[in-house]
Amino acid sequence: MTESQNRALETEVIKLQQEILRLKADNEDLRSLQEMFSKAFYDNQTCMAITRLDNGVYLDVNDNYANSMGYSKEGMIGKTVLELGIWGEPEDRHGMHEELVEQGYIKDVMYKFRRKTGEIGYGLATVNIVNIDGEKHLLTSFIDITERKKAKNALDQSQKLFNQVFNSIPLSIIISSLDGTVIEINETFLHRNNVRRHEVIGQSGVNRRFWKEPQDWEEYLRDVKRLGWVKNIETEYYTPMGEVGTMLLSGILINWEGEESILSIGNDITELRQYKTEITRLDNLNLIGQMAASIAHEVRNPMTSIRGFLQLFQSQHKYIDDKEVMDLMIEEIDRINEIISTFLSIAPKNSLALKLQSLNDSVNSLLPLIVADAFKHDVYIETELTNVPQIIIDECEIRQLLLNLVRNGVQAMSEGGTLSIKTFEDNDGVNLIVQDEGNGMPPEILDKIGIPFFTTKENGTGLGMAVCYSIVERHDAKITFETSPGGTSFKVTFPAAG
Repeated sequence: MTESQNRALETEVIKLQQEILRLKADNEDLRSLQEMFSKAFYDNQTCMAITRLDNGVYLDVNDNYANSMGYSKEGMIGKTVLELGIWGEPEDRHGMHEELVEQGYIKDVMYKFRRKTGEIGYGLATVNIVNIDGEKHLLTSFIDITERKKAKNALDQSQKLFNQVFNSIPLSIIISSLDGTVIEINETFLHRNNVRRHEVIGQSGVNRRFWKEPQDWEEYLRDVKRLGWVKNIETEYYTPMGEVGTMLLSGILINWEGEESILSIGNDITELRQYKTEITRLDNLNLIGQMAASIAHEVRNPMTSIRGFLQLFQSQHKYIDDKEVMDLMIEEIDRINEIISTFLSIAPKNSLALKLQSLNDSVNSLLPLIVADAFKHDVYIETELTNVPQIIIDECEIRQLLLNLVRNGVQAMSEGGTLSIKTFEDNDGVNLIVQDEGNGMPPEILDKIGIPFFTTKENGTGLGMAVCYSIVERHDAKITFETSPGGTSFKVTFPAAG
């Protein structure tokens, strides 16, 4: 063999050795790739599966996938997705295929799946199209988020329930930071204070502007921060109408979204206080009425006898010099008798002469007497009687009610003023209003109006308004009043006849 032939042979041997080394390296790379795929597929903590694109047959699944579906690996491989009923929502399958055709992959899409037991689970899936031996397959990986989904649903339900309770509680509730900035607020507060949510959320000093005494709010915050909680602090606040209401305020330190905050609950007891005042007034009326019923008639009998003897003495000549004294005594006895008659008006009556009557007719029948009485005080009477339906009333008692209200109004006015009498109907019923142009009533006596024997008049008995309240109560009506330096208005609302 020549030298050139030897060199050629050596070259071929070298090439063969290099090819052998290359094939050996390729096999090692292949084994390495196989090991990497095996670890990535079988040892992956996510659920993974390979299915044919055309018919959905499972070629392989990892243990996590099989466990999530409730099957064994052997029970899934070779079966189709439809055969096992894996899809929780069958229409999701069509949507997934359309998206795969459109963009070639799906990433982090939540699907419902059905376990072997029939239980619905939730998975966050990523799907890619891969070629295996020239055939298209789907490589699916998903994270089973069923428990997370249940926890989220429970949290959402809990949040929904909290919001329902928070906003339906008939008490004003505010969650604020330690400096008083509003974090959360319920619908009751917004409704009662006639404000909108965006006007208070994130604002500081919201409560301060509603409180009658702003320093009370600052003291309340200090007490809650110092003690951890306070209970039933009584305070006064301004209503949207500018009136003063009463509230019991309770507060406690809480942790709200990781921040130390104050939960404040306000219990509006304005109406309760009004009811209590009204009940006290009615109790007093009832007590006075019982006293009146018990002793008035007994007092009248000897008074009648005394008056009779005085009249008899007047007719005798020997008492001629005492006639003026006896006239004065008879006048005083008549005045006592009048007070007793008024006293008896407070007493509960066994029966009322209730009839369907016109309130306007009652006003018109008394108008001449009212005008004459007002004329003595140089007061002008003005009426505004609208067309109101008939109501069930006792004519005599309504006349007395009207006379008492008018006389109080006339006596409260200076000469030349105008007293108005109005009737009208609204949703509450039929209303009677008597309005004067006096100087109004001082705040310190407002709670005493209607209490028997309370009077601001020098020679008053304190029974006039007590009689009015008693008549109103017997008619199941309601009496209210408004007063200011420009005058006082009493409003009596009678229920509709129906």
